[in-house]
Amino acid sequence: MAVPQLYYFDLRGFGEYIRLLYLDNKIEFEDIRYNTGGEEWPEVKKKMIFGQMPALKHNG
Repeated sequence: MAVPQLYYFDLRGFGEYIRLLYLDNKIEFEDIRYNTGGEEWPEVKKKMIFGQMPALKHNG
């Protein structure tokens, strides 16, 4: 079974609800965080389907 991947910034916001939902239900997931204003975000943004986060990938 594939592990879901959560992409979000390293802060509390809309992504925090998803994190808490997974943690509360003891669902394994990969938490991928980016620094706010970090140098890697412009490149990652191009790969996001709508160019924004939070983004959740499940089974590719």
